Amino acid sequence: MTEVFAPSLTRPKKEQDIDEGRKRIDISFHNSATDGFFSKLVNQHKYVVPYVPIECKNYTDDIANPEFDQMLGRLNRRRGMFGIIVCRTIVDKDAVLKRCQDAVKNDSEKAIIVLDDVDTKKLLDLATNGKTKEISEHLEDKLREVLD
Repeated sequence: MTEVFAPSLTRPKKEQDIDEGRKRIDISFHNSATDGFFSKLVNQHKYVVPYVPIECKNYTDDIANPEFDQMLGRLNRRRGMFGIIVCRTIVDKDAVLKRCQDAVKNDSEKAIIVLDDVDTKKLLDLATNGKTKEISEHLEDKLREVLD
C-alpha cells in the first residue's frame, strides 16, 4: 500500500491503537495529497480525510456486514470519513458493492471502497510504472460505483 499510495498517503502506521487501545486500525496513513484522488476526496467530494484507515482481511469468504461495521466504527471527523477495506477476493461483487453503497446511504459523510487482489495487483503495476494518474482514476472509478 505504501508503494501504491505514495506520495499522497504518507507516514503509515501499522496496528494503530484507537479508543485507548481497545481497538486497532490495521494501517493508518496521513493524507498528504495535494492532487489526485485523495486530494479530490477533500476538495471535490468534500469528505473529511486527514487520515485514511485501511483494514486488511485475509479471508476465503467475502467480507460481510461485520467487516463494514468495523470500518464504519473507525471513521469519524477526527480520523477521517473515508476508509479502504483490502481483501483477497470478492465472489459476490454486487453484494460487496451494495454494502459500500449502504454505508453512504446511511451516513453521507462516510464512504468505503473495497480493493481485492486484482485491484491491488493492478495498482502495484501502475505504481511500478509511475502511472499515478491511472491510480487516481482507478480509485475514482471505485468510488463512483459506490456513490452511484
